[in-house]
Amino acid sequence: MAITGVTTVNEVIGTIRFGVVEITMDSSHASGGEAFDFKAKLGWASLTAVLSLQISTADGYVPQWDSANGLLLLFEAGADGAVLDEVTSGDMSGVTITATVIGI
Repeated sequence: MAITGVTTVNEVIGTIRFGVVEITMDSSHASGGEAFDFKAKLGWASLTAVLSLQISTADGYVPQWDSANGLLLLFEAGADGAVLDEVTSGDMSGVTITATVIGI
């Protein structure tokens, strides 16, 4: 199963675009993150830059957006007591993330 997203808000105010996407993670999460294309999901053919991307904490995981590679990563508190560890694999299909995107 692939990572999926449902657009819940898609607005244009002048030259600023605003969208909200509810993302459901993959059942076979891969190390290094999951590819996701906000531009395509929101249908923003003329998007030139993402000005802001706010991602909510998801089911105890901390999502992080890798804009250079178009990847959504998940982090968790590991048992080792270190700073957050990347989730390297597993069934994350029960994890949902709300992403707020502001772009031009």
